[in-house]
Parts: sequence; C-alpha cells; structure tokens
Amino acid sequence: MFHLYRQSTKGLNFTYKSILIYLYLLLAFQYPNFLLECRHISNETNIPDSFARVYTLPDGEIVTKLKWNNFTAIETRFSNIDLIQIIKESHVIQLWLSRGELVDCEYTDDKHKVQLIRNEFAKINPNMRKDSRVFTLVENYNNLTTLPKPLKRLTEYEQFVEQCSKLHTTLRSKYEKNRTQKNRNGRIKRNLLVFPGTNWCGQGSNSQNFEDLGEYTFADRCCRDHDRCKYSIGPFDTRYHLFNYRFHFVSHCSCDERFRSCLKVANSGAANLVGKIFFNVVQTKCFMFQMDEICQDRSWWGTCVTSKRRKRAVFRDPMTY
Repeated sequence: MFHLYRQSTKGLNFTYKSILIYLYLLLAFQYPNFLLECRHISNETNIPDSFARVYTLPDGEIVTKLKWNNFTAIETRFSNIDLIQIIKESHVIQLWLSRGELVDCEYTDDKHKVQLIRNEFAKINPNMRKDSRVFTLVENYNNLTTLPKPLKRLTEYEQFVEQCSKLHTTLRSKYEKNRTQKNRNGRIKRNLLVFPGTNWCGQGSNSQNFEDLGEYTFADRCCRDHDRCKYSIGPFDTRYHLFNYRFHFVSHCSCDERFRSCLKVANSGAANLVGKIFFNVVQTKCFMFQMDEICQDRSWWGTCVTSKRRKRAVFRDPMTY
C-alpha cells in the first residue's frame, strides 16, 4: 500500500503531500500498532495474500484470523471453548471444540454461509482492545510444516472434515439408541459436553437443580430458561406434525428470540460465544405454528365431507447473532 503511495505521489505538490503525511501521523497517534503493521507491509509491492492477525475483545474473547494460500480461517477462543471456521475454495467447515474435543460441527458449500464468514474475516472488530492487536506476515513460510503450530492448526481442513463426519455418525447412533429414554421434562437424555463454566449451556445439562448455575451465571441463566422452552422438538423426533432431522433440539421461535436477547444483554465472553455457536454455527432453525385445514371424512368419490383445523409446526430460517 505504501509502495503504491510513494509511486503515486511523486507529482503532487508540497501542500498535498503535507496533508497526507499529517493524516498518516494522526493514524499512528490514534492507533500505536498502526506503525507496526506499516513496517510489515511497506516493503511489499502489494498487500500480502498471506497474513495472520490476533486480537482480544473486551469480553475476553481471543480472535485469530489467518489467510494462507487457499485457506481463510477464523478462530474465536474463550476459556476452554474454541469456535473454528475455515474456508477452502467454495466450502466451509465450522467446528465447536470444548477442551480440545469436538462437540459439534458443520460442513457445507452453502454460498450464503461462505460469504458471511468472508465478510466477518474482512471486518476489523471495532470493539477490540487497542493494546491487543498483533499483525504478522506468514507468506514467507513455504509449506505447512514451517507454519507456527497455532496457525498450522487452522489449515487442517481435511482432518477436520473427517472428524466432523465421524462425529455426526456417532451422534446419530447415540440419539437413535436413546430415543425412548426420557428425562424429567420429557427430553432425550444427552451426555454430550456442556460449555465450561456453565451447567445449562450446551447439548445437555449438568444440573437437575433449577437454581444451580455455573461460574458464568448470566449466560447460564439464559441457557437454562431456553432449555425450559414450553414448545420444543428433540433430535430425529416428530412433534406438532413436524420432523426434526437435526442432531439437536429445535424450539419455538419466541424462545429463540428471548434466548438471543438474553445473551446480548449479558454481553460477556461466555454469552457471546454461546450466541455465535448456537445462532451462527449450528444455525438452529426455530418453528412457528400455523393452522391447516385437514379432511377428516371423504365421500366415496373423494370429496371432503368433514374437515378440521389443526395446529402444525413449520420451520423458520435461523436468526443470526
């Protein structure tokens, strides 16, 4: 960028040059790390195709963004939870890990989802701490073996795809085996991991006591209230004339909206990462009720003689966080 600046300003008058220099110094004063980034890029003919950026958000989330060859990756970490999103060409894989163990994932070529992650990658979060911004060029690394370990992990695309496929097979087998087992509030027993520091956030619950909340109290309260939604459909189950083909519960849209609002109000690292995973990664659909006219009795030539209105659930597109 600055090489182009030097080439394009040779013919400018002194006053215009002074204005540009003033703006440059103003940016450097407002953003101390700006000069650091400039030193990294100033000797390049073009803005580099490969780089990594790490910064910390005020709520404690640590975000790593990596662009290397044909990989575009974002890792969001809080406590022992990792949210990893990797784009390779036209496909994206999104993974949720707890203490290094894969909890849930999605692998898709959905163009809309791919573009959303590209947009998020290009965005510099305005809420990041100014003293946490780190910028590193990685284009000098010639192959994967020379990449630093924390960055190399974000290029293990094929390995993550294989892990995701195995996880979905395991989850389906587990849910089908336990479909008839119900807990106190009528839900299928779930023995998967729960968000660290909470008792209610995740695919299951570590608590049978309604008042028992984890370390991240506000986020846990949001999850607990959402878990008690009056209208929900279990994985691979049918209720309200609607089959839930997913590995997780789906709830009435009013419950999801309250859940989202609750997490936004909490505005903590735990709450925000739970929101990103639930709404942006898992992208759980919610459902609404609508009334349908159903024929109860037909004449011998097929005409409906008696009909009845019934309430039926229909899926709605997921909200975003």
